This record gives sequence, C-alpha cells and structure tokens, in this order.
Amino acid sequence: MIQATGAPSRKLLSSAYNVIAVDPTPFADIRNSANVGGIYTSGRTKPDIVAPASASSNATPRIASAAVLLISAAHNNPSWSTDPLVTSTTNRVGNTIYNAERTEIIKAALMAGADRETSNTSSIDIIDYRTNAVDQTNNGLDRRYGAGQLNIYNSYHVIAASEQNSIEDQASGSGLIGSTGFDYDPAFGGANGSNTAATYYFSPTTGPAQLTASLVWNLAVDGGSSNKFNGTATLYDLNLRLFDVTDFANWVLVGSSESTNQNTENLWQLLDGGKNYALKVKPGAGQSSFEWDYGLAWQLTAIQPVVPLVIDPVVLPAAYQNSTYSPQTLTAANGQPPLTWAIIDGSLPPGMTLSADGVISGKPTTSGLSYFTVQATDMAAETAALELQMYVNPTGYVCGSCHSAPGF
Repeated sequence: MIQATGAPSRKLLSSAYNVIAVDPTPFADIRNSANVGGIYTSGRTKPDIVAPASASSNATPRIASAAVLLISAAHNNPSWSTDPLVTSTTNRVGNTIYNAERTEIIKAALMAGADRETSNTSSIDIIDYRTNAVDQTNNGLDRRYGAGQLNIYNSYHVIAASEQNSIEDQASGSGLIGSTGFDYDPAFGGANGSNTAATYYFSPTTGPAQLTASLVWNLAVDGGSSNKFNGTATLYDLNLRLFDVTDFANWVLVGSSESTNQNTENLWQLLDGGKNYALKVKPGAGQSSFEWDYGLAWQLTAIQPVVPLVIDPVVLPAAYQNSTYSPQTLTAANGQPPLTWAIIDGSLPPGMTLSADGVISGKPTTSGLSYFTVQATDMAAETAALELQMYVNPTGYVCGSCHSAPGF
C-alpha cells in the first residue's frame, strides 16, 4: 500500500517513513519532520516531493493519482520486472505484486523523475534547487521541495525502461544500465552479510549529462498479529555513492548521499561526457548483518549546449524629416521568447521610438545620422546587444533610389 500525505500544519502523518509526504510547489512549508519519539526524529527531509497546486489538499491527490497510474502500468506490464531472484510477490489476499509496482519503486520513480528546475504557468517556479547551503539536506534533497516537482512523464519512462540489475545480482549483464530505469533488490545485505554491495555502471555519454537517482527503502515494522502491529520498528541505513571509474583501477568518488536517519538517498549530479561512472549502494557503517529490500530509480538527461541569444543583423532604411517612417521590426535568433527590447546606448533620431516588442517607428523631426545600441532580453534574462545607425534625410530631399544613408 502506498500512502501520499500532505499536512503542513499537522506533521504527524507527513513525518512517517513509509509514506510520500507532499506539499504544493508555491507553499512548500512542511520542511522537516516532527519529533514523535524513538526513531521518529525531527529534522528529516519533508516533503518528499511537491506538485503545482494552491494547497496541500490539492497537491496530495495529484501525487496519489500519479502513483496509481504508475502502479497500473507496472502491473499490466510484467515484463518490466526482471530480478533474477524474484520478479513478484503476493499480498495477504493473493494479489500478484510485480517488482515495478512495489512501494519502494513507485516512490523512487516519482522522486527520480521529479523536476528540480521548473517553468510553471501559474505557480512559483523552482529556480534555486539546493543553491543555498541552508536548503541542502543530508539525503541529497532540498528542504523546501524535497526531490522537486512531480513529472509523471519522466517517472513513467523510468519504470517503463524496466528493471536493470546490479552486477552482483546478475553478472551476465555486467552491471551495465541504461540512461533510465530502476532496480528492486529483494535481499540486500544478506542474512550473513553476503550481499553488501550493488554496483551499476553507466556507459559514457558523448557530452555532459545530468544524473538524478533516488534510493528508497521502507522502515521495517515487525511483530504483532495479522491485523495489529506491536509498534516495533527498525530503520536500516543505506548509502548511495557515485564514482568516476574511467580509470577502472582507480575509482574516484564524485558524489554521495549518506544520511543516517532517513530512508531515501538521492543524487543530482552533472556528469562529464566521455567518462565512465558507477552507482554503488552500500550499507551504512556500524550495523549488524541484515537482509532487507530497496528500490533504486534513475534518469540520465543529456545537457543541450546553450546557444546564445543573437540579434539578427539589419540595415535600417533611411528616414525623411517630418515624414512617417515605415516601421521596422527587429528580430533575434535563439533565446526563450518573449523578448523585450530597449536602447542601452545612444539614441534614435528625435521623434522616433523603439517599442518593447522591437518595433522602430515614428516621425523624425530633425535630419542627420544617429548611432544607438539596442538590447534584447529573453524570458531567462539572457541578453544580446547590437549597434545600429539611422540616417534622416532633410525635408525636401528627393532620391528615388535611396533606401539608406548615403555612403552605407
């Protein structure tokens, strides 16, 4: 059973381990767990994920609905679950639960697929994910937004890419994983510490890429009868590490998430093109041998090269004093529309204006040559500038073939 909870004013439910704690993007204010005794300490990362909504009561059903869609897709596609030991289990009423629809995988896929930079149409955007130290949590998330904003498209493709096993669990696959996918390990740790590492290798990319990975495991709630637990709970400690293994004899740690009181570990790391990398799951130090399960989900997104905003070259036709000028529209290539135009140096001839949408128009009142610099600014605050000139012919000047200043 998967539970999505959102209760910023009452943190009891949202502080639970085996839930997906939700908040709206514009008002992410759970921001930590409540101290309710025992292992339920304060300061753990909450929310786990946010959604673009006006209130928690709106955001929570959106996340819950996304979870249901993922579960349905995973259940209807058994081939997505490929663990060599076990691909499914059954619940107490005999229903088949495939690996791809297990609670750990659904939560990990939602978190790994979340957007950590957003462009919303009606709500506040995430533009400073983990930028400030105060917002950086020890399990690799942002204290305000958790894993970021729901993106069901990404999360679906994480699960649809199918289960991909570590080299320790399926040596024949060499531990090589695709750019998107998940893995469920049903017996990590081993009863005698026989399965204490899980390693996943990425093929090198041709250019830089953004890795997002989420490791999720549940709190073990033991004891009691079939319809009532006695409250005994065990929190195991797992770590997630990222290595540069281009020199296979010399692994270099480039990122890690190693909290001790949380049940998710997360990485959001920029990878260099042309290098080999490996994800590794390890038990935290100081624990007795245990056997438990986890879900790992990831996506690797190519970083597109930034093409700078450029104003298209233009030669402005000559104007005539005291005559209406035929409007000229400036244009630019690249950038994120809409563009805003302004003059940042010099000036147009008196009587002429440049509108915010880049149109030069008016009726010049004096003749002569004017120099000025225009600047275009796009939605992402990128700018480009170009120096232009305009010649104004005096009143009565006649030149049937003139379209620009003499000598241009």
